[in-house]
Amino acid sequence: MNFVRASLAVALLTTSRCAPGPAADSGPRVFNGVPLAANIHCSDDTCTSYRVDPAILTQTSVSVQCMGNTPPGETPNPEPPPKSYLVSDIGKRGVPHLDANRRALIGRIRRHLHSKTLRFAFVDDFPRDGEFIVYDAIDGPCTVASLGYPVLNGACNEYYKPGESPYATFPAPDACYRATPRPWMHDR
Repeated sequence: MNFVRASLAVALLTTSRCAPGPAADSGPRVFNGVPLAANIHCSDDTCTSYRVDPAILTQTSVSVQCMGNTPPGETPNPEPPPKSYLVSDIGKRGVPHLDANRRALIGRIRRHLHSKTLRFAFVDDFPRDGEFIVYDAIDGPCTVASLGYPVLNGACNEYYKPGESPYATFPAPDACYRATPRPWMHDR
């Protein structure tokens, strides 16, 4: 009986999250003389294809900065990426103070969308007076999903890719016809 329990425990450990992580890259850590970002993994020596892991550059108790995707051979952006914050942390020390209009917008969004993963950030003209965006980070704060997250207070085709390009939002072609209804944009 103990042998069966021990075998079951070994099987669970080898198939669970306790299993060792992925093997190290077989590809180069430098490409065309430029060091690769830690979250970039080349498939071969020429880096003809690569994958990007979601990676947090810095994290505090209230903010996250995503590493982003710096393609092999390109120099990373010297500006630090913008910080994003959980909406539920508004009012805590270290979270930017939001004016009444932004707080009201978040209140309207929360009335319609009950999510623990709602985040906000200031992008585009960061670190100065960037565009205020709200998004639902359901796959984590630094996802590298293809379209990214819909910007809940933006145009119907506006998306944010924090793990791919944390500095700006992007339009997605033909995204308006399948966009999530946004009643918070109308009930003022």
